[in-house]
Amino acid sequence: MRRPHDVALRNGMGLFNDAFGDPKATADGFYTWYTQGYTSWLTKEKEPAMLNFWTKAPSGGEFAHRTKYFQDDSIGETLRQARLTHVSWMGPNAPYLEEDRTLQANIDRFLNTIGYRFVIVKESHEKRRRPAGS
Repeated sequence: MRRPHDVALRNGMGLFNDAFGDPKATADGFYTWYTQGYTSWLTKEKEPAMLNFWTKAPSGGEFAHRTKYFQDDSIGETLRQARLTHVSWMGPNAPYLEEDRTLQANIDRFLNTIGYRFVIVKESHEKRRRPAGS
């Protein structure tokens, strides 16, 4: 959902930040909404906080501007917002490969920061298995 709502909280839904990259919209808006709740300016209803929603559902979004937030002078803030909001995916407005490669290193830094990271912490298997067995 675009913002926290009671139905999203009750059903364990993820959230979508459609102005990612903009510090005011992300840090002062989206982050505050899901950590503190907010009053809807449309309905005047109090909407709940959805702390740690990303532990059960995706945190997604799209950039407010296609490449502005990948410039050398803004990539640090972009990465901070990714960590702050635990963003797991970005799209449809999100670059992944640039033809002229000018911003590709920063795009790659971003892509390596977001998403899920799976780590195998334990492995077990039978010592022997019969060939062709299930």
